[in-house]
Formats: sequence, C-alpha cells, structure tokens
Amino acid sequence: MDPISQECTEQNAPILEGALFTIDYGMKAGALDLEKEAILQNYRGRRNMGFTMDGLKITQRVYVFGQGDKETLAARFAKDVCNPAIHNWTIA
Repeated sequence: MDPISQECTEQNAPILEGALFTIDYGMKAGALDLEKEAILQNYRGRRNMGFTMDGLKITQRVYVFGQGDKETLAARFAKDVCNPAIHNWTIA
C-alpha cells in the first residue's frame, strides 16, 4: 500500500471531505476476483489467527472533487470506472 495515495479503513464514513460525489465499487458475486482469491488463499488453513474469516468483500471508493452537475458527472464517471458485467457500485 502506498502511504501517500492510499488509506485502508474499516469505517463507512468518508475519509476525505468536500467531494462532489463518491463511487464505491466492487466485484459482483460470482465474478472472478483475483485479489480476493489471493487474500483468501493466504488465510486458508491458518490457525490461531485471533479471528475467523467467513468471507471477504473488497470495495474501492473513488472521490471526485470539482464543480458541475453531480448526477451527470457521476453517471459519466461510473460508466468509465465500472463495468456492469462484473461490478456493483453506488454513488453518494
């Protein structure tokens, strides 16, 4: 993880304030998610971890700053960032 451009959080609240909108997106159930599979493979069979991994959902949040019509710009960004065949997403 690059400490300058990335931050991992377990909270649902925005890390950055003042964004015009955010797009949260992740892989649909059943879609091949190599990052998720690599993480799950790393923890399979381990014991005494202090937690149990029942599943994993990875979601990324994109913050878009600026001015303009939120609805139009959000639809355009979602079209560019998200693939409807493999992604689920929400815009806030």
